[in-house]
Amino acid sequence: MLNIHLTPGILPTDLEPVTEILNAVRTVQTTPEALNRERDWWPAGTVAHLVVARDGAGRVLGFGEAHRFPNTASGKFYADVAVHPKYRGLGVVAALVSAVERFCADCGARRI
Repeated sequence: MLNIHLTPGILPTDLEPVTEILNAVRTVQTTPEALNRERDWWPAGTVAHLVVARDGAGRVLGFGEAHRFPNTASGKFYADVAVHPKYRGLGVVAALVSAVERFCADCGARRI
């Protein structure tokens, strides 16, 4: 059984492993710099949370992110969860989805 630890994401440190995961699961490739630039475009007042799943050695297995821009309809959040393919089927996705849902609920989300 894999020992999964959920921790808040650390920016920009965790952008490298997040990029590796995204590039493993998406057809459009990205870079840590591109992900950082995306966040720079987010308007002031954006509510966001990044959580990463790590194994006992600290390796990033997957991540979850939720955000709400100030002009987004009240109670609506956008979420993204991704796990490296070699760690699927081990409960990582379920743990990340649960953490993202809790964050959104704590922020008054009615729709994710």
